[in-house]
Amino acid sequence: MNITTLVGQYAYAVIEENGRRTDIRLSPGKSPASSLSAYAEELRQEAKRKTDLADLCDRAAAHLSPPQYLSAGDTLWNGKVVTAFLAASYNRLTDRIENMRARGERIPETLADSRFRLIA
Repeated sequence: MNITTLVGQYAYAVIEENGRRTDIRLSPGKSPASSLSAYAEELRQEAKRKTDLADLCDRAAAHLSPPQYLSAGDTLWNGKVVTAFLAASYNRLTDRIENMRARGERIPETLADSRFRLIA
């Protein structure tokens, strides 16, 4: 890794590694190291926000054509009364299956079996 600091109207860190060059504008009043560390943390927070938003979108997409979900208090075909924990577990598996289906992925038999075993 080769790092060069350029100073003009703004300060930049030029990072070269594995044939890739990246220029990052440094924050005024901070050392290059602390500025890069702060920028890395900002990127991690942004990545988390985007991942959370992507997860939300996946869940919303699955609900646009909703499969059957369970609610606490429902009575199943076998007479079992659904608890809040059972409903949450079953619904999470249902969301996972529906998300895979929406992406065109094959649903693993073990995943479908796991969901069924919850209510059997």
